Amino acid sequence: MKRDMDIVRLILQWVEAGEMPPELAEVSEQTRVYHFDVMVEAGLLKGHVVNGENGQAVGAAIQRLTWEGHDFLDASRDPTIWAKAKEKLLKPGLSWTFGILVEYLKHEVKHRLHME
Repeated sequence: MKRDMDIVRLILQWVEAGEMPPELAEVSEQTRVYHFDVMVEAGLLKGHVVNGENGQAVGAAIQRLTWEGHDFLDASRDPTIWAKAKEKLLKPGLSWTFGILVEYLKHEVKHRLHME
């Protein structure tokens, strides 16, 4: 399964607000659990993932966002900045890392606030 940064962003919004965004309700449980697993592994969420007999994540108990999760959510909160990041970085065939994405988002936020 591929990591989908829109789903990551929606999950962070859900955990922060306590209410599932309508767009996330359309995503399969299997896909959401996969993303919970990789987000806990990446340090965006604090929680526990339950693995099935085959080793794949089958459930999760999410407690809260981590500091890194809050940082990513704050940097990606503005829909215009998020759309610009997706257009510039999250294109098929373009190589990027999560760190590059976060730095780009922070740069755009600073630029919007006229801090650069």
